[in-house]
Amino acid sequence: CGGFLFLTEGAEVWSISLSGGSWESTGYPSWHRPGTFATFNSNLFVGARGGVDISTDLGLSWTTPVNHGLDSSSTDISSLAVNGVTLVASTSTGVYTSTDGARNWSRIDGQGSYPNYYRNSNGFQAYGLASVDNVFLSSELGGLFQSSDGKAWQFVLQGVLAHSVTDVAASGNTIFALAKDAVFRSSDHGKTWAVPADLE
Repeated sequence: CGGFLFLTEGAEVWSISLSGGSWESTGYPSWHRPGTFATFNSNLFVGARGGVDISTDLGLSWTTPVNHGLDSSSTDISSLAVNGVTLVASTSTGVYTSTDGARNWSRIDGQGSYPNYYRNSNGFQAYGLASVDNVFLSSELGGLFQSSDGKAWQFVLQGVLAHSVTDVAASGNTIFALAKDAVFRSSDHGKTWAVPADLE
């Protein structure tokens, strides 16, 4: 994001320039307890307890939207995906979406064909979330799900390639889905999948 790498460690968000140097604290408000982050264009989104914080200047300053609909005392965000002003977050209490830049959130598991009967070993609804080319992806114990708007979802793998997808990530236009004993790759938004040659 903007020529920097970011990571969360403990109660802080750190950054380092891709051109070299050392890791530096971004000054993120540590009492928010960061858990995960996502980027969109040059904006950095950090999922924390009870909400999402946003930086538009590579972590130099932070703003906290209203985050209405999330419980600030118990909702820990474990995974986050962003596309424009639409966000999808996996939390300790369910999966939520916001269509106004984290100002308001609505719970979506159990609605719009998104299942509400899976829980991973840590109690979170989804293992991982990603966004590529205006498509959201969510990895679940029941497989991989996708959505174009964060509200209406459908199966991608449907249990054909794997009954459980433990993580999902996007790099450019390519999607990677981690399942037991295999990593699947798709370059057409999940329509077809292959196991990378070097893993076969």
